[in-house]
Amino acid sequence: MRAAALGIYVRQSDVARGPDGSPDGGAVARQEAACRRLVVTLGGVVVRVYDDNARSASLPGVPRPAFDELIADLAAGVIDGFVFVHADRVARRASDAARVCAVYEEHPQLLGRSVEGGVDLATHEGRTRFLQQVLDGGSEADATARRQRSANLHRALAGQPHIGATAWGWDKEGRLQDPAASLLRRGIEAAAEGACVREIRADWLDHGVTGRTGKPVSRKTVLLRLINPRNAGYRIYASAEERRASSQLWTPDLVLHDDVGLPVMGEWQRVAAPATYWPAVRSLKEQLEGAHERGHSGPPPGLYTRLLSGRVRCAECGASMVVSSRTVRTGTAAGTRQPFYRCPAINGGCGRLSRTAASLESYVADQLLARLRQVATAAVPSTPVTTDAGATYRYSALARRQGESIRSAQHAIAHWGAFELPEQRAQLAAHVDEVRLRPAPRGRWFDPATVDIRWADRAAPALQGV
Repeated sequence: MRAAALGIYVRQSDVARGPDGSPDGGAVARQEAACRRLVVTLGGVVVRVYDDNARSASLPGVPRPAFDELIADLAAGVIDGFVFVHADRVARRASDAARVCAVYEEHPQLLGRSVEGGVDLATHEGRTRFLQQVLDGGSEADATARRQRSANLHRALAGQPHIGATAWGWDKEGRLQDPAASLLRRGIEAAAEGACVREIRADWLDHGVTGRTGKPVSRKTVLLRLINPRNAGYRIYASAEERRASSQLWTPDLVLHDDVGLPVMGEWQRVAAPATYWPAVRSLKEQLEGAHERGHSGPPPGLYTRLLSGRVRCAECGASMVVSSRTVRTGTAAGTRQPFYRCPAINGGCGRLSRTAASLESYVADQLLARLRQVATAAVPSTPVTTDAGATYRYSALARRQGESIRSAQHAIAHWGAFELPEQRAQLAAHVDEVRLRPAPRGRWFDPATVDIRWADRAAPALQGV
């Protein structure tokens, strides 16, 4: 009787990186050693190690090629099963756990055992235990992420720098470092006078400036370094979810403000005064808009061409959907290009879902306006008669916020048709967290039942109870 040909799956998301950027492999090496000991006791032989080191299993849209190959090899009979340290190393999301369980339900002869946790995927009870451990691990990851977001926001409001790579032009203590700081200052001053990114990049290349990979600095990197609000001392903040949802964030829009509306200043030396920085940002943005109008491919950073760009997700796989266009082949619009939202087949997307942009955007806009009408007609509570000064203040503040919310909604309803795209997107961002699309029935009609609009709880104070 031949020994079972088994695979080993190892994964660790948070790992240290060396000077060259390569991830440390100590954690996955320890997992592999433990799994090999288990394989020996099972009388099997290791034929392949599936390694997803430095890859998260809880964040949507993060590809895990080794995990995908493991599922494919199990289903095709390439291996007789696999072993793993714990269920939360294999999956952190129910959708991934379901993929594993489905394979073992269809192929009950496969071996699937854990070093810890007592999981045996060949049995119904073992799959139930596996799923429960995955859900528990996912809840733990969500709680950790929430605590990290809170800590990051607290650091940002305090003006403290983000924990990560040292910004170009500064040292770890926030002191300016030449020649990078001088080149950055000269570039900002030149941009404020109307210089383009190409000219500034040429100056930097003459001085040997490179990107993080060591290659000659690109135009995009030059632009991002020039517009970084850090240059003027401003602190910015965007959650990890916002950064994952869009690669087109315009950082000057992310300047953090305190409770009285003043920008939060960082604990580092600034390169340029705000009086120089902001004219440079305006000039560079005007240049980008002009280039886009002349037909240059791709939207410039922070400038979207569609109402829902960056806010539509596939309900099947959780990936952020992108905008593409296709040629209409029939009907009165035959031969024209029609934009649509699609789930990409890369970066974790399933590639199986798409929706016509015009129909989807029209429906979401109608729902947003209906939401705004609810806000606009909400009653503002009167301040209660009380001798408690604190209670009176809280009710007055609530009434003021609700009054502002109502006036904003009324303005948006009255002027929606005249709003430019950025103004419409601003209203959408204030009221909608995301739009999730489910598969639609076959046919050419639009089915609203397949659209799930997730409203922002913070969006409408006038709709919230006292």
